[in-house]
Parts: sequence; C-alpha cells; structure tokens
Amino acid sequence: MKNSKDAAVRAAHSPPEKTAPSTPPSPPERPPWATLSLDQRIIDSLISEDMSVLRYLSACGVNEASVRAHARALGMTHEFIKQCRLSGTRPAMRTCVKCDATFLSSGIHNRLCHRCIPR
Repeated sequence: MKNSKDAAVRAAHSPPEKTAPSTPPSPPERPPWATLSLDQRIIDSLISEDMSVLRYLSACGVNEASVRAHARALGMTHEFIKQCRLSGTRPAMRTCVKCDATFLSSGIHNRLCHRCIPR
C-alpha cells in the first residue's frame, strides 16, 4: 500500500513530460512549371472562369489535372472560389508580413498566412 502511495506522490510532483512542439504545415512544393506570375494567372482564370490559361499550359505540355492539383495545393478550393466571386474580392499570392512566406490571400486585407494567424 505504501509503495502505491509513494508512486502516486512522485507522479503528482514530477515535471510534466515534454512533448514535441507542433510544427505548422509546410507550404506545398512547387511544380517546375509554376511561377508566381503564372500562379496569379491561374488564380484569376479560376475566379473569372476564363480557361485560356489552361489552354496555354496544355499547349506547353502541362495537363489540366496537374494545374488543378496545383491550384488546390495553393488553396483554391470550390468554397474559396465561390466566396471570392460572391464578395468581389481579388485573391492573389501575397507575402506574409510576419514570416515572409508566400500564401494565397483572399484580398488586400489579408496579409498574414494561415500559419501566422493563430500565433
């Protein structure tokens, strides 16, 4: 009985176990054909439903599925596109003012990336 009480006292007074700090997700790796200016053209074309960029990239040998996958990796979900169309905002790739990472911003008011907002 005494051993179990001693173990309980030691457990109550011992320092908490250290856990590894949670690391924010890293930004997606860019395909070799993707540039910031091309990313902006893809974003603009998906918002305005102008598929000329997809035709241009198809002519350059990039298939539509990889362009759409890259857009999803940037954050261009159906909900995001719908929100931007309804609100009239112009999304863009911007640089976070806190960590200098490039991220998909929903408008000029959005200057912190998703990793820096909760900090």
